[in-house]
Amino acid sequence: MVQLRQAAKDVALIGGPLLIFIAVWAFRWLSMGAVENDHFVSLARAHQVLHGDWPVRDFADPGQPLTYLTSAAAGWLFGPSLLGDVALSVTLLSFGAALTYILAARASGSLLIAVAAAGMEVIVAPRLYNAGKILIPLAAIGFGWRYADSPSVRRLTALAAWTAIAGLWRHDLMIYVAVPTLVMLTLCHERQRAVRRAALYAALTAAFLLPWLIYVQWAGGIVDYAAAALRFAATEARRTVVWPAEAHATFAAVVAIPLIAAWLARRSDERLSFVHVAFAALMALAADLTLLRDVIATRLPDVIGLTAVLAAFIAGRTIPTRVIQTAGAVALLIVILLVSARLASQGYGVPTPGKVVRRFASVARMLQQETPEVIPNRERLPLIRYLATCTPAESRVLVSGFGPELPVLARRPFAAGLPSWIPGYHTHPDDVQRAIARLTREPVSMAVMLEGSAVFVDEWPQLAAELRARNMVERTWRIDETDLVVWIPVDVASRAPDAPPTC
Repeated sequence: MVQLRQAAKDVALIGGPLLIFIAVWAFRWLSMGAVENDHFVSLARAHQVLHGDWPVRDFADPGQPLTYLTSAAAGWLFGPSLLGDVALSVTLLSFGAALTYILAARASGSLLIAVAAAGMEVIVAPRLYNAGKILIPLAAIGFGWRYADSPSVRRLTALAAWTAIAGLWRHDLMIYVAVPTLVMLTLCHERQRAVRRAALYAALTAAFLLPWLIYVQWAGGIVDYAAAALRFAATEARRTVVWPAEAHATFAAVVAIPLIAAWLARRSDERLSFVHVAFAALMALAADLTLLRDVIATRLPDVIGLTAVLAAFIAGRTIPTRVIQTAGAVALLIVILLVSARLASQGYGVPTPGKVVRRFASVARMLQQETPEVIPNRERLPLIRYLATCTPAESRVLVSGFGPELPVLARRPFAAGLPSWIPGYHTHPDDVQRAIARLTREPVSMAVMLEGSAVFVDEWPQLAAELRARNMVERTWRIDETDLVVWIPVDVASRAPDAPPTC
């Protein structure tokens, strides 16, 4: 009987991640709604690469090269529609859920708790464009725990390679991985060996990053690149690093989880030592303190993977063995009910096989054809159609305000190096001069002023002067009961003073 139970547990541990991956992939696909417009910030840069532009040289890189280059690869393989990119994001999120299951199973010693942890991650619903924030730190925990299990240069090299990947996906992710790694090396080794391993880790990480650094130096210069990144980060911090009073309790509760886990880990067990838990807890704390800001409810999904693993560890340590089965089953039931409610809100009722197949095909069709059901800001569709059908394919669109979906859905490259010119960002003289240098060699068919032209002229007067020098004039088009300010060539303005012309 004992052998049978162990065999069943081994099968669940091996086959569980695959089942979690398939279930999460199906759930995310079946429950697909409109793609958030934030998703297009990265996707616009991916399409810019497909249009032939080079990062850093031809458009601004926000410190996420691997994010949009991966999307560009998907677009090159499957075509530049939403279908390939959404499928990529769903796949990464599903890998993240499977990895949550694996790590939570080891942390808790309970497969039911592991399933519940993965399920709660899905229910919190990380957004498509944040798939990397979920997957990369979780994979880093896997690499870190392998090193803590049996320290070796080979495993340290793997961790350094993943640290570089994290940094290329999002530069700040490298800090979340590197700092816990240095602490882990200090805890794993005596002082001299820890210093040598830390130096080796730093050197290996730098070596893996070297090709990108060489490219950046060629494309625009590392100093200018770093300065622009720091200015962007400072502006983003001023805009979003706030903690509303009503969010203090949520913030404190989430931050408490890694602290409690580290306190419980003072007494090691056969599953995890203090070093293992400290590595994961430090990573979670770094993510919590930097990512949980602004509207915390929308930021919580960014840290849910790390939080779920540490919560699973706490549950495994504090819930008596005889209660784990019942508690895990209850948690699993709650997850199932929440998933069912989510599907019901999509109009499913009972998800019969026929409904599931039809929905799979329907979502694929909507994403491939980019129908109104899957795009944000549907009121902008007439403008998108005009850009896509009535402007030259090689011409560009400049967007003032937040509308990164416009160049993507219109299949037009963006102008002046940014998919959206957002007030308060990129106002430094160096950023403006770089944008003007790009703009002077780019044909522009339209500038869309989502917040009115006064804001654009006040923030970037030199860019406005460059557009006016091209005989672009301002018009207010009435689109779907909404007034939209555009700057267009004078000949187009004479034919279409009040609305987009037909082609």
